Amino acid sequence: MIARYNLQVLIALLVVAVLASAIGIVHARYRHRQLFTELSRLEKTRDALNIEFSRLQLEQATLKGSSRSFGTSGVVVMRGLSGVRGGCGGSNVQASRVFEA
Repeated sequence: MIARYNLQVLIALLVVAVLASAIGIVHARYRHRQLFTELSRLEKTRDALNIEFSRLQLEQATLKGSSRSFGTSGVVVMRGLSGVRGGCGGSNVQASRVFEA
């Protein structure tokens, strides 16, 4: 009688353990799906931000290159023009040399 009672308690404990394990597996899979969805969303956001950052770097480099060439050439041309006393024939030659170089 005591052996039969111990066997029933053991079976009940095993059933509870199996059910708890099953619930744990279901919860773990559910959490995994949530985290995977969040990871995918964050990767898309990261990719979009990387594209935007690259575009901004290109734009910045373009603007730096433009300001560098216009700024320096403009100063040289202005110096060339300020040194001219007669007509503007000599200044055109100087200006074209600056922009060709």
